[in-house]
Amino acid sequence: MTDMILGSAQGAVGSLLGRLTSALAKEAQLLSGIRADVQFIKDEMESMNGFLLDMAEANDNNNDKDAADDHRCLAWVKQVAEVAYASQNCIDLYLRSNENPTLYDDSIIQQQEIFY
Repeated sequence: MTDMILGSAQGAVGSLLGRLTSALAKEAQLLSGIRADVQFIKDEMESMNGFLLDMAEANDNNNDKDAADDHRCLAWVKQVAEVAYASQNCIDLYLRSNENPTLYDDSIIQQQEIFY
């Protein structure tokens, strides 16, 4: 009888360890992918911020009034701002979702739909 109980317990623990190992490996893979994505977004936003600073300087100095008033540039500035606000909202939702995952699942999905 003891052998049967020990065998059952060992089987359960062995199965759990296998699942935990698999889950941890998947989580590590996701986190490494996220780091690269976050770095890419950070780099892109730094480039966009540099452009915005150049536009603001040109507008203040009136050196390059044509560039500051260019409709394409102004449209792009507006789009950069919208992406920045939407990204901030997604990050806030993500951070809050770690506190209560089930509460924010639908909100994160809705925010992702903004980009598609």
